Amino acid sequence: MAESDRTGGILTIDLGAVAANWRLLRDRAAPAECAAVVKADAYGLGMAEVAPALAAAGCRVFFVATLDEGIRLRSVLSARATGAEFPPPAAPTIFLLNGAPRGYEAELLQPFVESLALEVSRALQFFFTSTQFSQIDHIVLSGGCAVLPGADEAVAARTQINTILANPFAGMVLGSQAGARSKGLLADASMLMVACGLALRRFDE
Repeated sequence: MAESDRTGGILTIDLGAVAANWRLLRDRAAPAECAAVVKADAYGLGMAEVAPALAAAGCRVFFVATLDEGIRLRSVLSARATGAEFPPPAAPTIFLLNGAPRGYEAELLQPFVESLALEVSRALQFFFTSTQFSQIDHIVLSGGCAVLPGADEAVAARTQINTILANPFAGMVLGSQAGARSKGLLADASMLMVACGLALRRFDE
C-alpha cells in the first residue's frame, strides 16, 4: 500500500508562495533585514524544502530553536544541498533562539580566548627575538575573534601590554544612512578594518 493511501490527509506546500510571502515582508521591512524562522522543521512544513526556497529567494538570516536544528540547517543550506553558491558576505547566517548551549562559556569560549591570548604572546616573543625591538606599547585587536567577550582583557593579562579593540571609524563623521545603524556598525568595527582600508584607498585616487 502506498504511503498516500495510508494517510488521512495530504498537505501540499506551495514553496513559491512561501518565497513570495517572504519577499513581500522583506520589501515592507526594508531597509531592515528580514529573517526567516524555520524552527520545528519549519513549523511542520519541512526545513529541507522551505529553507532552500527562502535562500534562493534571497533570505540570508535564519533562526532556529536548538543547536541540532542549526547544524541540520547549515547542512541543508550548503552549496551541495541547494545547488547554489553563497559567496561571502551573502552566506546565510543562522541564529539560535535559545542561545548558546549549556556550558558554552566555560567549556568552549574561555579556553579558546585563553588559547588566543597565548598565541599572541608567542607571536610577540618571536617578534622580540627576531628583530631589534624589545618593547611594544599597545596591542590593537581586529577581526572576528577580537569581539569575543574578554579577548582584549585576556591578551592584556597574558602580555602585560595595553590592549584595545580596533575601531577604523574613530574620528569619522557617520552619514545619515550609517548613522541609523551606528550601534551595530560600532559593534562590528574591529571586523571591518580591511573593508574600511580598501574604501579609504579611493580617497588617494
